[in-house]
Amino acid sequence: MYGDNQDIPGFRWWDKKIGMLITFGSETTFERVSHRYFKKYPPLIQNGACFAACYSAGAKEAFTLAYKEKRPSSLFHLRAALLLRWYKNPLRIIDWLFNSLALIIDSFIKLSLVYLKRKNIALGYFLKDIVNELFIHHITRFAVRKAMQREFPIIFAGFYSYDEIAHAFGPNNSLSYKTLFQIDQTIRYLTKYRRFGDTQYEFLFLSDHGNIETVPYVSLENEHLADKLAKILPSYIIEEIPGKTITPQNHIDGHILLVFSGQLDNVYIKNTTGRLTYKKLKKLHPKLLSFLTTIPEIAFFMMKDANQDILITKDRKYNLQSKKKEKSLTKLLASFGDPLIIKNQLHRLNANKTAGDIIFFGKYKDNVQVTFENQIGSHSALGGEQMEPFIITKKEWNLTMTDITYSSQIYFKLMELKKKLGIITD
Repeated sequence: MYGDNQDIPGFRWWDKKIGMLITFGSETTFERVSHRYFKKYPPLIQNGACFAACYSAGAKEAFTLAYKEKRPSSLFHLRAALLLRWYKNPLRIIDWLFNSLALIIDSFIKLSLVYLKRKNIALGYFLKDIVNELFIHHITRFAVRKAMQREFPIIFAGFYSYDEIAHAFGPNNSLSYKTLFQIDQTIRYLTKYRRFGDTQYEFLFLSDHGNIETVPYVSLENEHLADKLAKILPSYIIEEIPGKTITPQNHIDGHILLVFSGQLDNVYIKNTTGRLTYKKLKKLHPKLLSFLTTIPEIAFFMMKDANQDILITKDRKYNLQSKKKEKSLTKLLASFGDPLIIKNQLHRLNANKTAGDIIFFGKYKDNVQVTFENQIGSHSALGGEQMEPFIITKKEWNLTMTDITYSSQIYFKLMELKKKLGIITD
């Protein structure tokens, strides 16, 4: 959307500059730091319409899920008018109620079966998905059609109901496939009529990050990671976000934050300035580093040391900048995907000034990755389905993904396509 995702080290992170948790989603706080971001390139949806995305990306009309750029107050009235137009048509209400009721019944049947079989489920995501399917999905579909009728030069829309249901039940559950089918039906609805007035619309479909099967750390160990760490550092406040907080009853020596984004954890030593280096961490917090090597569910952890990326497993330490080829490192990285791509992505993540003092990832156990949130399906954070991004569009546009190694690179392909098609949004 902006061609730059630097210093966004996860879905949520701790900003040491202002001493605040920054997160996306329904409880976003990104607007508190947004003035630091997205200044390099013009936004992709400039003067277009953007619906159900995390960013509005310069759109003239936007119905976003979370962070909203500073837009004219008239946008509130535009959104209100959109909702009123949607509610005015009784056929739309009937369609919404029919599909919603069917999904609710199916969802609760699945929920009952999961509990009877004593399988894991992420209940929070399950409840949120119903809200998505009841409201956001249908509103977004309607909003896109209305934007086409108004002949916006470029329109972006996200349909995320699958994401929540896959978090709750896993990507291979029949309910997840049913949600994908409903998205497919929406695409069919939107592409049925392409011409409005003098405007002929073309469609381009971008893959999301996908989901893989995961197992929550808590369900494996029957205790939180914070519980284990508190036994090693009893005089420290150990805080998981999301999760639990353990506070010492007597003397407090420090505060450690474990900020989870699925299988990724950014670990922050609170009340310190900037990212602590490996040398400093080894000197100030040797017990913490030693503790992380003892957790079998952690694949490895990573720190910064000058210009070096230091990666540590339970067996040894690696320097990602080393010219020496090590088979054990290649094998470790290959468990997540193409070793060279994974290595470059780790370097890019570790270059974030806002990343944790320590970064670690969940390990794969029997082809299922350990996650530190309550998720049955997740994005992997490293490797997984997101290693196979795709674009569905016209063959003659010659858009390929073979040279894409991180998501913001797609921005430049789309900006070039806008230029090629003569889409003027300035």
